[in-house]
Amino acid sequence: MTALENLVYIGELNGIPRSEVRDRAVEMMDMVGLRNEDLHKKTSAYSRGMKQRLGLADVLIKQPDVIILDEPTLGIDPSGVRDFLDLIRQLSRQKGITVLLSSHHLHQVQQVCDRVGIFVKGKLLVEGSLDTLSKKLFTERYYETRVTVQHALTIPWKHEPDLLQLPAVQKLAVDGHTIDITCTSDTTPDIVRFFVERGYDVTGVHRKEYGLDEIYQTYFENNLTGAAVDEKSGNLVE
Repeated sequence: MTALENLVYIGELNGIPRSEVRDRAVEMMDMVGLRNEDLHKKTSAYSRGMKQRLGLADVLIKQPDVIILDEPTLGIDPSGVRDFLDLIRQLSRQKGITVLLSSHHLHQVQQVCDRVGIFVKGKLLVEGSLDTLSKKLFTERYYETRVTVQHALTIPWKHEPDLLQLPAVQKLAVDGHTIDITCTSDTTPDIVRFFVERGYDVTGVHRKEYGLDEIYQTYFENNLTGAAVDEKSGNLVE
């Protein structure tokens, strides 16, 4: 069967009238990035990425509110992965479709998902937005700012006691041109002002953000596999 024939067949099985199923199939193929020259190709001639797109069109023609994708980027080249992730993002944000994405590629999940859940042996350990999970797992070091100055600082650094007096600043580490500052809240403007007022030439300011890979690894490194974060209460629960 050609790709279009495949999609028309799926549409008919799902009750779409014959008078409109072909137009709907063409519309779905265009939506997932399969163009006119792809419609009449045999699916056996499709690349892995094209087959994944056709599979997505098979789902979309049913007009679902929720779709489930299991390892959708498996076997796709890097360029194709980027395009496919963009497509998933568009479906969610422009079409209002809820996408449940299952994948071991956590960096890809982070690019497209508003909320994440980590499962182990069929059990949901943790669920919530990346921001919420980061705050709960990295409570003390959640706001970690690195300041880079033009000239290396001497150790002991004479302004360290003063910097530690700033609200929310908990600790700091000086290493030549860089100062890593741990805070309980985001006080980046105050920190930058502190250095400028004392005559330091600040060449860079970067606030560390924790990604899904670090969240995942922390759960296992800290032996938290039996706990979960309840986003509503903000607590770790058994």
